[in-house]
Amino acid sequence: RAQMVTVGIFRTSPHLTLPDVMLLAQPAAICDDSNRHSSAAQERGKKPTQILELTRLLPLKFVEISIHNSKKQQLHLKLASGRSFYLQLCLPPDRGDLFIQWKNLIYFLFISANAHSRTQA
Repeated sequence: RAQMVTVGIFRTSPHLTLPDVMLLAQPAAICDDSNRHSSAAQERGKKPTQILELTRLLPLKFVEISIHNSKKQQLHLKLASGRSFYLQLCLPPDRGDLFIQWKNLIYFLFISANAHSRTQA
């Protein structure tokens, strides 16, 4: 079943050269008070801020990210547990370059993982 998630890739320390954590969040259940503020923002013509709830924090050493379908802008996540997930990128109109950034990130993480595995051997 399809589910909307927001993905963030972060470094847990400013001393790291590459990110080491993936965060997954989904839209939070909105209480009535928050919903009222959101409606007021829409009336003023402003886009309401989406409230997200963090659902997963995954160390990247346990996640394999790859391009599933470049044309459709789909990513494939494979967890160390063996579970797989496919992500369809939903881009805002002003962020057409976001998939290219994902491709670059995946490339750098792949190169880094290969370099790390060679030093461990």
